[in-house]
Amino acid sequence: MKEIKDFYDEWKPEDFPKYIKLLMNFADELIFDELNELLKNFGKDILVLDCGCGFGAFYNLTKDFNTIYLDISLNLLKRFELKERKICGNILHLPFKDNTFDLVLCINVLEHVDYLKALNEIRRVLKDNGSFWVIGTYHNIFRVGKIMMDLGFWILNDVQWYKTNPMPNFRGVRFTNATETLIWAKKSEKQKRYTFNHNVMKQLNGGKQMTSVWSIPLCTGNERIKDENGKKAHSTQKPEELLKRVILSSSKEGDLILDPFCGSGTTIATAHKLKRKWIGVEMGEHFYTVIIPRMKKVLFYDKSGISKEKDVKENYNKNNAGGFFKYYELEQYEDTLRKAVYNPLPEKLENIDFALNEKLAKDGLKIDYENEKAIYTFNKLYDNIDLAETISNITGWNIKKTTKDKIIYENRTSKREEIIDLNDLTFEKYPFLKPLIWWE
Repeated sequence: MKEIKDFYDEWKPEDFPKYIKLLMNFADELIFDELNELLKNFGKDILVLDCGCGFGAFYNLTKDFNTIYLDISLNLLKRFELKERKICGNILHLPFKDNTFDLVLCINVLEHVDYLKALNEIRRVLKDNGSFWVIGTYHNIFRVGKIMMDLGFWILNDVQWYKTNPMPNFRGVRFTNATETLIWAKKSEKQKRYTFNHNVMKQLNGGKQMTSVWSIPLCTGNERIKDENGKKAHSTQKPEELLKRVILSSSKEGDLILDPFCGSGTTIATAHKLKRKWIGVEMGEHFYTVIIPRMKKVLFYDKSGISKEKDVKENYNKNNAGGFFKYYELEQYEDTLRKAVYNPLPEKLENIDFALNEKLAKDGLKIDYENEKAIYTFNKLYDNIDLAETISNITGWNIKKTTKDKIIYENRTSKREEIIDLNDLTFEKYPFLKPLIWWE
């Protein structure tokens, strides 16, 4: 077998005629017996690719085959015995400071994510008076709820989203799945303050106290985003009406909302229409094909979803829609691996203990031996790196002015000017930039 890094970079299905690709649809069914019978029909020399293997649900079925396990979770390093047969990395570190967000929503919980690490990060960035909503199906929501309570979250409500037009169960082997569960929680049991707009929700419910069962149809018509072929652009797009209730109930205008699994962008689109600030995070390619076009449409006034509702039209209409947003492409874990120098330098990539090894971006630092300086060379890492925005993000400074030779910031804490000299960008002068090229 090729070295694992070469395999990951270069492999093509046509190069391996005797291979199986496991396609796991957690939203429908997960049948171990049928998969086991399928594998028995093949010889032990087949190549099995387990994509998004998570905590190793299929390990006992595939361990005796020539199996490549691909996932982002560091749990694989601890759980599997055959370290040379996997690629994994930890991207579950949200690039935000502690106590940043008023409200955090997870409406597209991914099966291959390490729930413990993800929820711990969410709790870290959530304000001490904020709250958290997570939506899931019976496949994952109970695991998520248990981990939340173990981490110290305190559950305020579970809400049942009753889909008035659910997809039928075509095989007829179980009940039609017509509900999803939302968990609403505060950061801790001792937390005394959090936002709950009781009267707003009462008005939405015709003057009656709103219950924890919400009857809302799935996305249809103009609200459902389609691709160029007229098919659903995102399989789990949530209706804006659902997110409207979540956001109106537990946040105020101007609050900052985070959705770390942005999906089709329903959270941030709804938040924008309701005059909330927002940040969305997404790994999929549909970030470019679905989310960016959707948010541009929202800025120029989007008529679909909740836009037609009277209480929304008062603040979001064709006369006062607008705003702006920035988007960033963060460094991918695979790119990080390729650009890193490891200590000690191993012969092969699969021998590296990524969890323990200190890593340096090999093109990020130039040593000037004559003047005894270490110079940052960020432009050699990526051609299109936005250094001004990057420094603003890690320091919290506001950008005042950029020129060819320097970047001028305002320090929001001290109110002083901070100047970055691009002609003298040295490690000694700017040690706080070290995390951009060196991480543990």
